[in-house]
Amino acid sequence: MGVLTYLQPVHGAKPAGEEVDIDTSWFDLTEGLSALGLDGEFIVTGNIFVATGDEDSDSVGVYEGRLDPEEVQGNWQQLQTVTFERYWAAYRETPHGKGCNHPDHDEYLKAHFTILKDVYQRAADAGAGMKFMAWH
Repeated sequence: MGVLTYLQPVHGAKPAGEEVDIDTSWFDLTEGLSALGLDGEFIVTGNIFVATGDEDSDSVGVYEGRLDPEEVQGNWQQLQTVTFERYWAAYRETPHGKGCNHPDHDEYLKAHFTILKDVYQRAADAGAGMKFMAWH
């Protein structure tokens, strides 16, 4: 079973922007950003799986986490300097990236990488925090 992951800028408990869906790409996004020396897990999922210890669990559940506005700003400062080309090159050097030969995977990840950057930019510009939700 895959993990579907959503992000949404928030001010406290109130939405501050549209919820976005990064589908099951969270793992690949995390891997590539981590390969660049960034904390990919924190940027992509807000460490919701680290906090619960359920990243590899087969159980079904809903996980939620939040970053405060300062954490969003810090992540955005790091993320805004990363191009898709840099991310893709780093991802292709990871064990998972080396093993992926699906012809459309780069376009799939490019779309979700762009969504990730866009939602962080909108949250940072609004001075908002970020809510993370995952269905496993």
